[in-house]
Amino acid sequence: MPTKPLDHERSRAKVCLVCLRKAKLKISQNQLKGLKVFSDLLNSIRPEDKRVPNGICRTCSDDLNKNIKSESYVKPLKIPEKDGKPFCYSKEVLIAPRTRSCSGDTACSCLICQIAKANYITDPHPYYNVPFNEIIKLGAPKIYAEKEKFQWNYSLSTIENLEILKGIEPKKVDQFAGQHFKQKEASPGGSKYYSQVHGKPFAASMGKKEKPVEIEFTHDEMEDLAVKGHISQRTTRLFQAFINRKSHCKVQPGLQKELPKRNKILDEYYAGEIVDFVTSDDPKKSEDIKRPMVFCKNAQELIEHICEIREQDWHEFKIQVFLDGGGDMLKFSCLIVPPNGCANEKAGRKASGVNQLIPLAFAPKVPENYYNFRIFFIKTLIWLLAFFMSLDGKAKRIVCGMQNAACTYPCTDCKTPRKDFHTGKKTGATRTVSDLAHDYERYWLDEANKKDSPDYYNVIFLPLFFETLEEMKACHIPVFYFCPPSTLHHILGIVELYHDKLAERWPAETTHWVKISLATKSENPKMKFEGPSCIKLLESVNAFYNKNGDPKIIEMIPYLNALKSFNEVRKSCFVCAEPEDIDVEECKEKIEKFTSDSLVLIKDFDVNAINKLHECHIHLTEWLEEFKMGLGNVAEGTGESAHQDFSKFCQGRLLKNIDDPGYLECLRKLVVEYASKHRKKKLSID
Repeated sequence: MPTKPLDHERSRAKVCLVCLRKAKLKISQNQLKGLKVFSDLLNSIRPEDKRVPNGICRTCSDDLNKNIKSESYVKPLKIPEKDGKPFCYSKEVLIAPRTRSCSGDTACSCLICQIAKANYITDPHPYYNVPFNEIIKLGAPKIYAEKEKFQWNYSLSTIENLEILKGIEPKKVDQFAGQHFKQKEASPGGSKYYSQVHGKPFAASMGKKEKPVEIEFTHDEMEDLAVKGHISQRTTRLFQAFINRKSHCKVQPGLQKELPKRNKILDEYYAGEIVDFVTSDDPKKSEDIKRPMVFCKNAQELIEHICEIREQDWHEFKIQVFLDGGGDMLKFSCLIVPPNGCANEKAGRKASGVNQLIPLAFAPKVPENYYNFRIFFIKTLIWLLAFFMSLDGKAKRIVCGMQNAACTYPCTDCKTPRKDFHTGKKTGATRTVSDLAHDYERYWLDEANKKDSPDYYNVIFLPLFFETLEEMKACHIPVFYFCPPSTLHHILGIVELYHDKLAERWPAETTHWVKISLATKSENPKMKFEGPSCIKLLESVNAFYNKNGDPKIIEMIPYLNALKSFNEVRKSCFVCAEPEDIDVEECKEKIEKFTSDSLVLIKDFDVNAINKLHECHIHLTEWLEEFKMGLGNVAEGTGESAHQDFSKFCQGRLLKNIDDPGYLECLRKLVVEYASKHRKKKLSID
């Protein structure tokens, strides 16, 4: 059925009263009132007149509403005009008389009907005589005029083409120039330099020209950089020269004189001398040797001075002492640690870290034995301080005045004989400092020899916990208060023990285990794996299991159970945890589980009940129940790390020949510098 043609009344609703384009909306009474205020369109004609459209397009509706709302002419209305004269409905829209009297179905040819019936896509606008989509939409409408378009003329130069573009599209040229100005990198002074056709580049800046900010690196920052990077004075001065060559950067003047002063800030506390040491505790095998030794003259005064620098009250802290002979140098050192450990300290320069370590006495190529240890204690006056010692098993026995690990009573914490270690039970009394002193006194008064040492629980030397025998006889504190469990060496010894037993029976599978765990063999001949590699092995026990979680070799199950339960002990007990953060009962359960699993190997698989296993079975629980804090707080790891740290610090600086006349002074300077760099609690560049 053919559609009914548009009559005049319907056409009025399809034309915008403001701009004469197609209308989508009907104009409201409020908009008509606003139109009378903001235009002259309805000054000479009423809106009800048939010659006036009653529609409005969305653009004009929005513009008119904004003007009405703001009560000002903020958005220009798109009122058509010709030859500078505004459009007038009474003159431009002509309607035949019969249409004026009635709105029947007869076709109308007025401007409003022509606009309403015109095809938006194909027909030109009846009034503007241009396509609908080419009518200018922004600003006051004008009859469309074709603008000159810029085309690149290849017969002209680039400069000439740009001049033409500037004449045709000056706004676009300004926009491009502004965009380029923003993107162009400025000099430190804030200027941006542009090349000219002739002459030097000219400078331009946005707003007020800023003065360049000059960066000055302080002496503290340069010193802390040297500490953190193990950089020598010479290399630090090279950094200074490099920085000073950069514009607007400089190092605080006087660094060349200041650095040596800071590196010698603890110089008065250290002395160096050639000392007589011995090669063995056995008088028959012992030989006297002379070795250079650098030591602090008074440990208490040194600690007090460092605490003053760190703004700490040393009475509120504990002194953790390390004594170990790794790296071809016997090192006696200490840390100043909080009483509850370092569990909540952030990573970086922690109180328990090697970068806080204070050297007490260093001597190269000095064997670990009782006589040599005693010299270290005497020279440093360490007994003036209250301290505890984080040592390995060998050093513990030396400090306790005991014989080596193969003796009848090798445990420093109790008098359980070695033959009972396989039971996993404590069959001897807990050792106290007083017990050690009395055992030694009996040995000395009886003028006994080493063959009789089991009668004195293998204590044949005066213990080193206090300066005098009488002080130690009066101290009834258990030994584990002074020498906590050696957790790092427990890991090293037990993992190596189980690894070797597995390698004896299943060499290919054990090699595969080491390979996939990414563990590496240690370069130290005294140990097979270092601490991190041992932990990797413990965390990779699943290499012995198939995809279903079953052991690939059934006979391995007892070994795997022991490895897994020991790893659980490590993760729950050997951590830096404060009293409120550790579950002692859970730790006890895991220790009992490991004890049970390891005893299966000892009794049924010919695995040796080494001293470290006995300590894990019995003395871990005792320590945890007494102190209720993680064993990681008292671990000996920092003392072990000192070997590599000091070697790295001395690399290329310490003389290799210890008999060289200049070796002692060279070592003393390095120890003083090492201590001075560790005097701070916190670095400025952390």
